[in-house]
Amino acid sequence: MISIKKPAEIKYLHEILDETDSYLKRHHCPSDFVFEADLVIEELFTNTCYYAYDGSEEEQTCEFHLEIDENNLLIQRIDLGKPFNPLTIADPDVDQNFRERRVGGLGMYLVKHFCSRIEYSYRNNQNILTLYRTIPINTI
Repeated sequence: MISIKKPAEIKYLHEILDETDSYLKRHHCPSDFVFEADLVIEELFTNTCYYAYDGSEEEQTCEFHLEIDENNLLIQRIDLGKPFNPLTIADPDVDQNFRERRVGGLGMYLVKHFCSRIEYSYRNNQNILTLYRTIPINTI
């Protein structure tokens, strides 16, 4: 298991991705799987940086926990921002012409696509998003 806690500032994104990449590579995850996990983590972190906090919070952080169990990757994202369940975001109409499509929602759409299961809870003043991603067999 790996735990990473950083200020919710975009400048820390590369540090988070470096640590998660190292963890996944140590567990022999294939490069395309690592790439997709990076996309998920980047989307979650950038959304936290841009939308979770309104400036009144004392601590503006984003925390990730990653754990590999059998052939599953668990990613947990925790922030102390205002309560928000990203699973309530309507999926964009991906068949619609991109010029006519509403702005927003595509990142979470991709996160939902890449994960086999996602759970949200708000406990102890924390947004907790838990994602499960199946690792292709014979890679761990």
